[in-house]
Amino acid sequence: MVGVGDLPNEILEIIINFLPTYRDGTNFSMVCQRWENLVKSVRLKRMAAFKKALGEGNLCWNKWNSGHAVAAPSKKKRPLSGLLNVDSVNDLQFSTTICGDKMFVLKEHPNLRNLNLWSFDLSQRTWEKIDLSITAQSVPGFKGDFTMVSFQDKLILFGGVRIAKGQWLNQLHVYNIREKQCTSPAISSPWPPVMTQHTATVHGKQMVVFGGHHKTTHTQKNSNDVWTLNLDNFTWKFQKTSEMKPIPRYDHITKSISTRTIC
Repeated sequence: MVGVGDLPNEILEIIINFLPTYRDGTNFSMVCQRWENLVKSVRLKRMAAFKKALGEGNLCWNKWNSGHAVAAPSKKKRPLSGLLNVDSVNDLQFSTTICGDKMFVLKEHPNLRNLNLWSFDLSQRTWEKIDLSITAQSVPGFKGDFTMVSFQDKLILFGGVRIAKGQWLNQLHVYNIREKQCTSPAISSPWPPVMTQHTATVHGKQMVVFGGHHKTTHTQKNSNDVWTLNLDNFTWKFQKTSEMKPIPRYDHITKSISTRTIC
């Protein structure tokens, strides 16, 4: 009997290319070595096509309407005063990261004094709201200009500012996706200063925090300092760097490429 395995690689790649590369692609790659190689080939070709389109400015954006019962995060505007000195925002204070086949969005709630955590299934294209007030042991308070990164099955949230109070933070919260528990690890000194509008990237088992607004007892400044957090034992380290480095900055973007951080 002829089966799908008898099809040539060229035909199987066309079939795989119609599937989402996240959960379905991963399941396909677990069938056998041949299918794993086919999935890798499809992913490499997709990435090459994306980079080519990006370089040519030839990207096509589509708005996704899932029609699912759970609505996407709202776009309500709210007054914003104090530190940033602007009149209103449209979902300004939020952070996103991808973990496995889901994208997580952590954002301020416009009325409540806490944060909303949403997950977006990249395969099924559906939203799910995660209620931190029920599942968490240590819930992050209402704040903005924080960073969130993913490591293994965890979300790492650091820093930020409580805008209404003008209170800058250096709190660290860890949300375990599988266990649905949020904790604040006990960490001995040294500890980074309170900061906002910084960036964070993950390299192996290290979270690298760069720049932002820093505030100590006596000073307030833009920074180009680098701090690293060991994500195994949650220990901070002030990272010494070369004399030549970027100028102090905030509200910037960093990207991890291989073993480097591009700012």
